[in-house]
Amino acid sequence: MALHHSVIQRLAFVKYIFTKGIEQSILPEPFSAMSILMFHDAVEIFLQISSEKLNIGNKKMNFLDYWEALNQKLLHEIPQKEAMRRLNTSRVGLKHSGTLPSKLDIETFVVSVRLFFEETTTLIFETDFNSISLIEYVDPSESRDRLKMAEKQLQETKLDEAMANIAVSFRIMLQDYQNRKAYYYRRSPFAPIEDLSGISSIPLPRNSYELVPIAKILEKTIAGLTEIQRVVRILALGLDYRKYSRFEIFAPHVYQTGDLKYHVDFHHHQAGMPKLCKEDVRFCIDYVIESAIKLKEFDYSVDVKQRDF
Repeated sequence: MALHHSVIQRLAFVKYIFTKGIEQSILPEPFSAMSILMFHDAVEIFLQISSEKLNIGNKKMNFLDYWEALNQKLLHEIPQKEAMRRLNTSRVGLKHSGTLPSKLDIETFVVSVRLFFEETTTLIFETDFNSISLIEYVDPSESRDRLKMAEKQLQETKLDEAMANIAVSFRIMLQDYQNRKAYYYRRSPFAPIEDLSGISSIPLPRNSYELVPIAKILEKTIAGLTEIQRVVRILALGLDYRKYSRFEIFAPHVYQTGDLKYHVDFHHHQAGMPKLCKEDVRFCIDYVIESAIKLKEFDYSVDVKQRDF
């Protein structure tokens, strides 16, 4: 039976904490010690999710009590108990006594915690821990599905196709977030000026050569305002603009036609741009995921129907 989306989301959160723990573990001492707390939290949350799935446990279960309860339910030995006992001891020593773990201990915990997740996830959830992705935190579902397709295309080295889906996914995600906060004739608070991107040129009557300089000024003004709006929107949404600037280097232009279908155009890339590689595509996928999580930090919807204008 396929796992419910909410369960996959929680497992993805566990993986996120574990990943952050690994990043913390490679820092110099004493900062690397914080990874112990992250590893322990990740394992404990995972055990809680497992107990809910199997409908076992009680309110007063201690960390190591989960092993006995899970073993009885599954009739199978849950792995890495002794390694997790050492992790728990190290965590207690750090949190309550200020005893810093050695660098060797931390490196050992990275391996044992990873093995615990890989073996136990397959045993309890019948899925591969390495296949769990924070893409599950991307909303709406259309944006999430596009990003999953991009990840598959990345594995197949179809880089242009992957970047197309990434760009559309990002566009859908931002549109969805903004539309749910639109007010007063569907105006978005993240678009302080009217969208002028559709205006490509200024039509002039025949024999109006004296108006050409004015038309060029207007075109440059429109282009400038469009660029300002693009920058302001990213900043207003609280996204990392420096990372976005790199994302924009590789992302194709996305536009929507009257039939509501999305299309991409790679022609806006200038000659001499760096060749797309797997690392660039991976960065862009990670940026969309990071942006999705950032948007979830403060989310709300406006019920326009109930507003008294």
